[in-house]
Amino acid sequence: MFVLDLRTGARTKIPGSEGLYRSFWSPNGKFLIGSSYDGKQLKLRDLGAQRWTTLATAKLFGSPTWSPDSHFVYVQDLLEKEQPVHRVNISTLRSDRSDRIDVCSPLLAGDIHRCGLEGGSAQGDLLFRLSRGDQDVYSLELSLP
Repeated sequence: MFVLDLRTGARTKIPGSEGLYRSFWSPNGKFLIGSSYDGKQLKLRDLGAQRWTTLATAKLFGSPTWSPDSHFVYVQDLLEKEQPVHRVNISTLRSDRSDRIDVCSPLLAGDIHRCGLEGGSAQGDLLFRLSRGDQDVYSLELSLP
């Protein structure tokens, strides 16, 4: 990972970011999240302390989402049963049962195939993408000149 200074054009490599991609900067600018290439681990970079810490591990992470105050990160393991979202406290690096958000569970009981966390608003609302999969596509015929 690199930081690009838009004013000067200078590029600075973020130490220890090897093997990480998909970076997510906190709203307060003090933290950075990097995802492992296989999507199984999220690392948190404290830019003040200049160190990386494992934020969470999963079978397959979707995109993490910061709370507007940068105190929490919302993460979702897309392969976890019922696809819940977990709220991880940045100061303790913990998520307990009370921090589990089960918005997807009732939707997955219907015809929704995937319920994915996509992002958050400045007010703290979470945005989800619902997918019914591709089972409604039966055939496609295309005639080109």
